[in-house]
Amino acid sequence: MPKVDFAGSSTRHLRDARLLLAAGRHDNSFYLSGYVVECALKAVSDWSGLAAEKLGHKLMKLEGEALELAMAIAPATARYRPPTVSVRAVSSAWGTERRYYADEVTAQQAGSILREAGTVWESCVGEMFLDGLIQELP
Repeated sequence: MPKVDFAGSSTRHLRDARLLLAAGRHDNSFYLSGYVVECALKAVSDWSGLAAEKLGHKLMKLEGEALELAMAIAPATARYRPPTVSVRAVSSAWGTERRYYADEVTAQQAGSILREAGTVWESCVGEMFLDGLIQELP
């Protein structure tokens, strides 16, 4: 089985969400933006040694409990903690069940969530890459 790559997944989802937004596919851009955040948070937790694939999809739990534990295991993890306000902005509107919703997301809503997801990505994956913890981004 291939190794889980949360940082690479977050990066791919970010790129795809941007492409989908530009193509007018607002719902799918919105949906992928949540996974940008989830995978970015899991990349940080995974780097600390936590079994991130078992942490679930609840963004505020990942940003709170999971990152607190990650920082207890590896204090340097604190450097990659994103702004809570950005995680909360995505978490308040996003959930995995969105894949079943009818097309109803506006360009403005999708763009707003995507900007917050990008902020989380930069704080987590982007900084880990700049620090040399991630060798290359897909």
